[in-house]
Amino acid sequence: MAVDEALAHSTRTGISPPVLRLYRWDRPTLSLGYFQKIDAEVNRAYCAEHGIPIVRRLTGGRAILHQTDELTYSFTAPFTQPEFASGLKESYLAISGALMIALRSLGIPAEMAPPPRTSRPDRNPVCFQSLSLAEAAVDGRKIIGSAQKRWPDGLMQHGSIPMTIDTGTLYNSLAFESDEARNRAMAAAGCKMSGLMALNGNVTNEALTAAIAQGFEAAFGISLQMALLTPDEESRTQRLVDDRYGNEEWNERR
Repeated sequence: MAVDEALAHSTRTGISPPVLRLYRWDRPTLSLGYFQKIDAEVNRAYCAEHGIPIVRRLTGGRAILHQTDELTYSFTAPFTQPEFASGLKESYLAISGALMIALRSLGIPAEMAPPPRTSRPDRNPVCFQSLSLAEAAVDGRKIIGSAQKRWPDGLMQHGSIPMTIDTGTLYNSLAFESDEARNRAMAAAGCKMSGLMALNGNVTNEALTAAIAQGFEAAFGISLQMALLTPDEESRTQRLVDDRYGNEEWNERR
């Protein structure tokens, strides 16, 4: 999370061109949306018992259990890039278009989700249980969970692309009104979400990584170049770890 924000600073201030970052997790980790209330939406005792760290994202949305076989992407760009300056919806559609190209190249018939049919509040804390506009889905099942943060001069969007979904750990990590409500949500999970392996058992992490990179190149007419963090980005990352993402006060602030 700290690296994502550090890269966003570099692109927004013109130090760096737009950046696509692809990364994985070294242990199952629960990330909360910026506005989620930890005591109301997280089963903290279960997470502590099973060694599941909790981190609060800078972006909004609902909780995601990041597994070690997941690929996470983040994309940062300044608003001097015209395709991202129009607004949230337009930039979200542009980035989703790159993801669609990648998924379809892997034989996964992904489609962009239409706008939600209802604005009725849903108390389910699980990100993958709810489809938002332009998110990737197959037969109504969500396969990528994304969220975007916008500043006056640029944006950062990142998202989870799971290969498999551990529904038991996911739903037990989160708080529900009752065990009955948790069980109902778990029973509905199969028609609400899917990992990529359930759609194409031959997909590998390496193939997915290459496809995402190629999808962005095709969608935006660019050629990606590999790069390491600059010394400034490394130091900014460490400050963000200390002040935010590795700080208990930040992660439990709501």
